[in-house]
Amino acid sequence: CRQCQKAAAGGPTNNAMFETAAVKIAGPVTAWHYAAASGNTLTMAFCPHCGNHVFAKSSARPQLTTVRIGFLDEPHGLSPKMAIWLSEAPEWARIEPEMETWPAQPPAPVAPAD
Repeated sequence: CRQCQKAAAGGPTNNAMFETAAVKIAGPVTAWHYAAASGNTLTMAFCPHCGNHVFAKSSARPQLTTVRIGFLDEPHGLSPKMAIWLSEAPEWARIEPEMETWPAQPPAPVAPAD
């Protein structure tokens, strides 16, 4: 979305989604909240010392935390599999053809069956 493009200096942000209960952050984070284009409240958390974005949470998916891939230590083996909010992508954006795409926010991932 446009808000993430602004956070990423014009391009996309690259994120990984994890179950919120599995995410452990050591150290302080500062957060701000806003009404996203989806209509949900989005919480963006960042390091108060260096300003790096750490994670985001949506009021629609409290069970999930979206972590910025660049924040994770290598080697994590993660790479983008989906491109979202393409309706707001800049004209010059290049999307890998094998990626799953969505014009806006996709439905929440289905939890695996026990």
